[in-house]
Amino acid sequence: MKAVPFASLLCLALAVGGCGGQTIVSTKPMATSNASHLVEEALGRARPQIDVPNRPPPRKPVVKDLVVGSGAGVKPGDLLTIEYFGIRYTGGEFSNSWDNGEPFKFRLGSNDPEVSPGWEKGLVGMKVGGRRELILPPELLYHGSAPSDLRPDDAVIYEIDLLEAE
Repeated sequence: MKAVPFASLLCLALAVGGCGGQTIVSTKPMATSNASHLVEEALGRARPQIDVPNRPPPRKPVVKDLVVGSGAGVKPGDLLTIEYFGIRYTGGEFSNSWDNGEPFKFRLGSNDPEVSPGWEKGLVGMKVGGRRELILPPELLYHGSAPSDLRPDDAVIYEIDLLEAE
């Protein structure tokens, strides 16, 4: 099979992404860990590609399974290991776990200040091996004040891979 140059693939991705909205494509390499490698193989790609819709952000959270995992759905009290990629609804990446070199772990329902209320609600029921998109309005993004990388009126889109749940 003949190799396709990266520049050709990037041009194709940009051309396709130009139809119907802004596309955020990450080209940074993924940190290697056993769990994230397994999900990467299952999903067929390392990092998400997020299409920003050509409409105003929703006023209520939107939860969509892009890939349904297997097993029981997670519930409050479970310890989750995830990879996530987040962009502002207006475009532009603001946070992701891949650049940290390891997945993010937290206990669902613990009201951890590092975990948005939108994750606490939007990840319930997700299954290991799945990828879920969350579109969150500003009021579900943080506990207290906005982080420095977001404005208080920013809506965001996350794609989250659930690697493990205990």
